[in-house]
Formats: sequence, structure tokens, C-alpha cells
Amino acid sequence: MILLLNLGHFRTFSSGFLLGKEMLAYNYSQTIKCTPNKAYPTTFKAPVHHLKKMFTNIDECIEHTTICQYMCENQVGSYRCYCPIGFKMNNSGQCQDINECHQFQIECGQDRTCFNTRGAYECIDIPCPVGYIRQNENDCLLKCYQRLSSCRPRQPIYIRHRFIALSRLTSSNRTFFSLPIVNRNRTLIKLFDKSNPNMPLPFIIDGIDLKTNQTLFDSHEYELEIHVYNNELNGKYSSQHHRRRLHTIYVIRINISPFHF
Repeated sequence: MILLLNLGHFRTFSSGFLLGKEMLAYNYSQTIKCTPNKAYPTTFKAPVHHLKKMFTNIDECIEHTTICQYMCENQVGSYRCYCPIGFKMNNSGQCQDINECHQFQIECGQDRTCFNTRGAYECIDIPCPVGYIRQNENDCLLKCYQRLSSCRPRQPIYIRHRFIALSRLTSSNRTFFSLPIVNRNRTLIKLFDKSNPNMPLPFIIDGIDLKTNQTLFDSHEYELEIHVYNNELNGKYSSQHHRRRLHTIYVIRINISPFHF
């Protein structure tokens, strides 16, 4: 079959035989819209399959399945990438998280704070316990910290709330939070899982770093506590005859996004 191209349209002409002995004599024409992306002669002849391959729109989304991070829409002679709600396309064509807490100035109310997750946000309750005063938006300070001898020894001086958003498929051995500790030799650190105490954690404490100990395959939310103990004597650090005091509790909320970006 030969196809005649004229003025940006396909016109096909053909004749042939039916199966069997009886000859079929016929002519037909077919018009197909096309958008040439190259300069070709006004009229020329070529096999139909060759011309259709040159002028039929290619679905880049199918041809290149990794061309977009999230969703691909095929267009005539091109394509368009989309990001999910809560993300925007940056100059590199990557989906970038929108910080709704800042961009929309989310007000969650008294003793609450806005936690920007990847693609969304949450309002989290962070009240200061009895005997504590709010030091800043996310931290509480023990009222009697200046006269620690009058405070109960198991009361931490500080309670600090921290919020961490991670993407799914975050790799193992990735450090995502570090404790601001000056003297590591005089400090003891313990990690507790407050959300699922009977389940193995995908996180570990390595020195002063909180890091992943496996790839994060599932979307999930965790609430951890890191207890920081200092060795002190009469309010001063001492290497001899020391006692251990719970100095700070970090309440760490980790949100793992369902998206890998």
C-alpha cells in the first residue's frame, strides 16, 4: 500500500485481491489529521507504515515511563507532568513540597502547632505539663529549674517538640536529626517508641544522631521520645561521685509520606 502525502493530510489509495479467486477492484481514500514536526516536500510517496510513524503523535508518557515523577499527560507533539496536591513543580521539573503552615499562615490555636508534612499539614497538640512554662512555640521549661534541688529528680528541665517529614523510600543509614549536645562523654541518651512500643523501630540512635536503620517502604507516623541524661553534682558536671539527671525530653513526631519525593 502506498500513501500520498499532500498539504499536511494523509490520502491513501489501494487495490488488491480478496482471499479466493474473485478479484476485488476498489479505490478508497482516508484523511488523517497530522502535525508534521519537520519540513517535508509538499507531496511525496512513501509506505503507509513509514509515514504514520513519522507523523502520528508519539505518546511520550508510554515511551518514557520515568519522564515524570508523579503523573504524565500526553499532548500533541509533547507531554505535561503533574504533581499531587500539596506539591508544586520546580524549575528542574521535580515535585517540591508546599509548606502550607507558612504559605497559608495556618493558625492551629493555643498550645497547638502546625506540622508541615509532605503534601499536607497537621495541627498537633503540644501543651506544657503542670509545673512547666512555655519557652517558645515548641519548647517547655521547668519552672523550678533555677533551684533544681527543690524539683523532683525525674522531671526533665526541658521538654522539646520536634517535627520531621520524610519521604517514602528514604534509604537506610540516613541521619535526619542530631542532638545539640556539647559533651557526649557526660551524657546518656535513650530512645523510646511512644506510638508502637511493641513493634521494631526503623530508627536508631547513633551517637548524637537519629537515623534510619532500614529503607522506609511504608507510609506511617511515629511518635518517639529521646531522653537525655546528664551527669551532675550539685548542679555542676562531675566525673566522680556523679548522679544522673533527666535533663531533656525530645518528643519527635515523624511523618513518612506516601510519596517517594
